[in-house]
Amino acid sequence: MDVVEEYFSSTLVCTHPLKSSSSGKNQNPSVKVNWSFNLQKFFRSVFLPEGFPESVSEDYLSYQKWDTLQAFCSTVNGILATQAVLKGVGVGDQNASAVNATIQWILRDGVGMIGRISFAWLRGSDLDNNAKTWRLVADGLNDIAMMIELISPAFPSLFLALLCTASVARAIVGVAGGATRAALTQHQARKDNLADVSAKDGSQETAVNLVGLVIGLVLTPALNGNQVLVWSLFVIFCILHIFFNYMAVKSVVMETINQERGKILISEFIAKGSVLSPPDVSVKENVLDCFPNRYSLKLGSRIADLGVSGKDLDELIRTHINQHYLLSLNGNKIKVVLHKEASPEDILKSFFHGQVIIHFLDRNTKTMKLDAISLSKKNDGAVREASQVMKLSREYVDENFSDFVLQLKSKGWVIDRVVLGVSEWRSLWG
Repeated sequence: MDVVEEYFSSTLVCTHPLKSSSSGKNQNPSVKVNWSFNLQKFFRSVFLPEGFPESVSEDYLSYQKWDTLQAFCSTVNGILATQAVLKGVGVGDQNASAVNATIQWILRDGVGMIGRISFAWLRGSDLDNNAKTWRLVADGLNDIAMMIELISPAFPSLFLALLCTASVARAIVGVAGGATRAALTQHQARKDNLADVSAKDGSQETAVNLVGLVIGLVLTPALNGNQVLVWSLFVIFCILHIFFNYMAVKSVVMETINQERGKILISEFIAKGSVLSPPDVSVKENVLDCFPNRYSLKLGSRIADLGVSGKDLDELIRTHINQHYLLSLNGNKIKVVLHKEASPEDILKSFFHGQVIIHFLDRNTKTMKLDAISLSKKNDGAVREASQVMKLSREYVDENFSDFVLQLKSKGWVIDRVVLGVSEWRSLWG
């Protein structure tokens, strides 16, 4: 009799042939264990989340592929930079002081810690709103930090200053990279398996780092003293690192609505009356949008920031009856005051309203009857124009926002959690 046991979680298969005597009498069974190792299933269980691919987002494999390649490039460049730093602090120099090197290292780490705290304080709230952009920025800063470390030995008098500058850049990389990685992991985990997805991502990166270390062991003796070859390799791996990172973030298809994706969605809806799907928006999304917009839209302003009198505030409240937000237009600044009971959909509606006003002012479409608005540069003409824009925008929002939300839901967008960069200020009125 052959008994076959299969335990796929460990990817091992055991076969136990149990032999009996020809006389039919029971004898002690001779058990032979034959272990066959399935490498594909083994690596799948070690490096991929349990339940893959159903337990992760559809873009998981594409992102991890590019992320693995960029991690390898970063590891190799890190080895080159570390070699330069060690040379700068005096490794191999008989005249170098261990105490001096230790002080330099302590100062470097201390400045980096201050930089980490400062960056988290100043920009921490924006990391969720623009995870893809900050992920790319973090890896770009990492390359800059390694470049500074590479050039630091050439400037002995500035070595400590350069080392501290690189440390601050790396500190920002640590905060931005870690926070955005958490946001992307949250997006990828689809079966309440956030910890598993995060752990397997760590395993993948560790394996890539091990391969990079092996390459580093081969390269380090060969590159000793050859600065031309060191810089040539560094530039090549930097270019590849940036390219792989760009491809990684572009492959991510987020279903949450931030300002960049919201602008694309609303622009398409105004132009064609339809909502794009998350993959379509991902193709159009600009993860390198670093230029200031002509018009600013601030969600979560204080009432005092509106700069209106008591009478004008009463009129503003009257025109926003039954709304959980107040919207004010002053020149090229649009400010939104949110009610204390404003829901995510109310916040999305205020953003929709603000973007409609911007389209009105930009005159990107004739379907909104903008040609009737005076282009007068006089103050009274500007007031009439602003008043007319506000009136037309309210009518458009009242008529179309419900349809916009229905289409968002049908296309798979998440509207119960928006990442639109909203401040925490809330107000009460009515």
